[in-house]
Amino acid sequence: MKRKNRKFITKLCCVAIVCAGILGAIFVDLDDYASFRFRIRKAVSLQSLLSFFSIETSNTLQIPEAPLTIWEIDVGQGKSILIKSGDHAALIDAGDVEYGDRVLSFLKQKNIRQLDCVIITHPHADHVGGASTIANALPIGIVLLPEMGEGILPTTNIFGNFLNTLKRKKIKVHNPQKGACFSLGVAVLEICSAPNDTFDLNNASIVTNVKYQKFNFLSTGDIEAAAEEQLLENNSEFKVNVLDVAHHGGANSTGADFLRLVSPDVALISVGINDYGHPSAKVLHRLRAQGVACFCTSEEGTLQINVDENGYIVYNSKGSELIKKSIIE
Repeated sequence: MKRKNRKFITKLCCVAIVCAGILGAIFVDLDDYASFRFRIRKAVSLQSLLSFFSIETSNTLQIPEAPLTIWEIDVGQGKSILIKSGDHAALIDAGDVEYGDRVLSFLKQKNIRQLDCVIITHPHADHVGGASTIANALPIGIVLLPEMGEGILPTTNIFGNFLNTLKRKKIKVHNPQKGACFSLGVAVLEICSAPNDTFDLNNASIVTNVKYQKFNFLSTGDIEAAAEEQLLENNSEFKVNVLDVAHHGGANSTGADFLRLVSPDVALISVGINDYGHPSAKVLHRLRAQGVACFCTSEEGTLQINVDENGYIVYNSKGSELIKKSIIE
């Protein structure tokens, strides 16, 4: 009888912990009602709870690919984007340390045995943490890192371990300049950001435009207002079809002027349960005000974009078509 009571108490404690996590996700740092509704949907999502407790889920669903396919991989409160064209593939960021194996498993599921290029937008843990796992497991043609001054160069173990892995594996590292282009099958990866000595790590993020014919997908890392202003100064016209929203939808990113410049039809937000108020209700409002269709990994799981010469389709992890757009003029 005592053993049964102990088991019952243990189960009761587990349920209490899960309930506390749900309530915390709902009520921490509410911005307004829009954010409140988002947090409720996010908190009660089974996939979000599994991600929160770092429980692996299998991605067995295989949606057909296109000449260019882009995945915003669900890595919780982090970021990882896979770009594939035929036999060529590139990875932008790799999530936090605990998601390295998940990203690697996803790459293998997509029959990727090597990467032409890995872009680490900036060396914060939720972007670079899983990269050592990838570098240890797969051949990599080149790694792109932002140019960082001594004042912001991180000395964390996570970033140091990644640099040591690159050195040990003899993987070439490059600091790309604005305007640099890298071919990837039918697509081109164009670097849009320029180094700036006054930037912090978030604003030093590498901004990449993935281009295929008339289609443009903009990866923004964690850039905030300062880097967005630099992009505004250097570009009078910069229309993109799909925007990878910066800093998980943080309030200091994706300003109204920047949104008017890039004028996306679709926005993707990589986000998990967090205490930062991501995505900010202000950002969600700005996106809605411009008529941008917005999809979050916390709600939809891994997002897939299939692009061909006629247009593109965005799918969620269940294979449901979220939006279809034509790009024929």
